[in-house]
Amino acid sequence: MKLPYLNRYTDRNGKPRHYFRFPGRLRVALKGEPGSAEFLAAYGEALIAALVARQEQRDRRCPDGGECNQ
Repeated sequence: MKLPYLNRYTDRNGKPRHYFRFPGRLRVALKGEPGSAEFLAAYGEALIAALVARQEQRDRRCPDGGECNQ
């Protein structure tokens, strides 16, 4: 399964760990096995939260709704 912003690594005890890592945001640990309903729900929540945070950041930078030159 290939999902954007998904990082996988094996910890020192040999257990695979999965994290959601959106550029400029902290990583979020994802519970469940990849492909399971629990995993996909956690991934979806993390993705939505990251996109909402990015939009809020843009809104603060350009409060009038127009394009900013920043």
